[in-house]
Parts: sequence; C-alpha cells; structure tokens
Amino acid sequence: MIVDPEYHYESHNVEAQQNNVHSLLFWMKRLIALRKQHKAFGRGAISFLTPSNRKVLSFVRTYDGETLLVVANLSRFVEFVELDLSAWKGMSRSRCSARSRSRRSAICPTC
Repeated sequence: MIVDPEYHYESHNVEAQQNNVHSLLFWMKRLIALRKQHKAFGRGAISFLTPSNRKVLSFVRTYDGETLLVVANLSRFVEFVELDLSAWKGMSRSRCSARSRSRRSAICPTC
C-alpha cells in the first residue's frame, strides 16, 4: 500500500487529473485523438530507421497516401539524432504531438 502523500490516491486520481491539463490523463486523451486523426499511426506499413543514437526510436508509417515520421526519445535526457530522410525528399513537413501546443515532438503531414 502506498502511504507516501506525494503518490497517495488522494493526490493522484481521475478527478485531480481531469483538472490538470498537464496530467497523464489529458496527455493520453490528446494521443488518442491524434491517432484517430491519422489512420497511418495504427495501420499500413511500418519502416524502422536506424539512427546511430540507439536512445532514439524512429520509424515511418504509411497508409492510404499518408506518411508519418515518428521520432521518440527513449532517454530521460535530451538526445540528438541524425536521420537519413533522403527517401522522402521533396515531401512537405508539419509537426504534431500529443503534448501541449508549446511543446511539440513528432512530425506528421497535416497537423
């Protein structure tokens, strides 16, 4: 049983998370909405990129004319990565994320 007040059920519960736009609950809701908006996230082909920095996971999803590049930092620290995107030369880019509008992290075509 957790008795530490910082992680106790009275401070970490659905009601508390519904009142906090920076909570895990709000982040999950934004992530689900983003996945519903772009069908390529859950369907179609997937190609993993192989950057030299193994702390960064990157892959491309394609479905029905939509192409999404996903770059995920798996480290708790800021990581730098170079990706070979020559196969997608000439495509336009825009960013989207499940984070708040001020902190964007993923690239997709139409957000």
